[in-house]
Amino acid sequence: MKKLLSVKVSLESFFVIESLLFIVALFIVFGYRLVHFYLIENPKISNELTMAKNLTQGRNISIFGDGLYSVDDGFVYKGKNVNNYVSYSNRLWRIIRINNDNTITMVTDDLVTSLVWGYNSNYNSSYIKEWLNINDQDNSGIFEDTLVNASEYVDETNLCTDIVVNIDDATCGNITSSKIGLLSIVDYKKAGAENSYLNRGFYEWTTNISSDNKVWYIKSDGSLSDESYKEDNYYSFGVRPVISLKSTVMLKGGIGSFDNPFQIDVDNKELSVGKYIRYSDYTWEIIGINDASIKLVMDEELIINDEYFTVANSKNDITFNPSIKNSIAYYLNNTFYNKLSDKNYIIKSDFNVGEYGLSSNYDYKNVYSKTVSAKVGLLSIGNIDLNQYNGEYTLTSSNIVAETIYVTSTNGLLVKDAIDTPKEIRPVINLDKKLNIVDGNGSKELPYKLGW
Repeated sequence: MKKLLSVKVSLESFFVIESLLFIVALFIVFGYRLVHFYLIENPKISNELTMAKNLTQGRNISIFGDGLYSVDDGFVYKGKNVNNYVSYSNRLWRIIRINNDNTITMVTDDLVTSLVWGYNSNYNSSYIKEWLNINDQDNSGIFEDTLVNASEYVDETNLCTDIVVNIDDATCGNITSSKIGLLSIVDYKKAGAENSYLNRGFYEWTTNISSDNKVWYIKSDGSLSDESYKEDNYYSFGVRPVISLKSTVMLKGGIGSFDNPFQIDVDNKELSVGKYIRYSDYTWEIIGINDASIKLVMDEELIINDEYFTVANSKNDITFNPSIKNSIAYYLNNTFYNKLSDKNYIIKSDFNVGEYGLSSNYDYKNVYSKTVSAKVGLLSIGNIDLNQYNGEYTLTSSNIVAETIYVTSTNGLLVKDAIDTPKEIRPVINLDKKLNIVDGNGSKELPYKLGW
């Protein structure tokens, strides 16, 4: 009887000890998770360390779930819910990787335009690279021109341009150096591909080509395809620029979340692309700056008498011409223009109306080959941030004979439609660069205000 009782007591003691160990293990695991994610959400920033060093301190490295992982060639962010947002040049970026040399490679969170790749599948010979990077050609580097203090912040980026036959076997052996590039299949897969923060529901280009010289792109469902053209039908997809921050860039604030992104240039108060101006009771976004003027697009569709203004309200013409009465061009440059206050700020400017299509080999620079002088215009193919808007007319015709014109789209595809199909419009103006700013910080919430 004593032996049975002794065995029973021993079993009970074993169970109690096992339960206590289990509870302790739970405390350790969930305690680690609590501390781990608290530190991620509330990182301690050292003003003596570079951004790369701040982000790769031991407490920030993940061993499971979404987050920053240590890999052979540095660190990469994996998963869907990661705090890797960076604010730079008035737009949000996502950190892809932190390289062994402490440069930080990142991609814009949104598309910045949509274009056809071109007839040469090599990235270095594509219209995409020319639109992104400044070279010796006119109208190159449309995007690079928007980067604030690029010489201080932006380094060359190593891009994977391997020929990919099977996406499961994608490699990064062929490296191309460029100031601004695109996502590669390797970077996309390392992050988790369609199950990662990089899948934004866009059609967008990558840097890789297939064995039959077609360019790989990401589809809106996150899958990959190389059907970039079919016979004479060349497809247009979204452009999401990739840049690398220099190893010397310092982290000045933020926690990497959408609402509080990492900050590297908190003192930027100058007029620059992506900032906002309140003018004549409308909010406008800056989409271009030159020596004399600032190009603005209205941050809302034009509303007349509480209704959106469309081509159904006015006769339209395939070529934007303010002298044709009853046309949208005439309305914008007369009725709408005359309602604006402080019109002395507006500069009559050239708006690009060249054709974009097969007849011009889909070279975006052809859009600049023909202009119309006007006080108020619309967006055209090649403009920055064209993909912020959906279903609105541009100034760019696809085919003058067929009277088809391009319409804005937020998913990355360039859409064509007949000129007489009702669409909304978004005015574009050019203001004198010498305008006087009296209030605001240029954000959408507190746009610059003009005064005397």
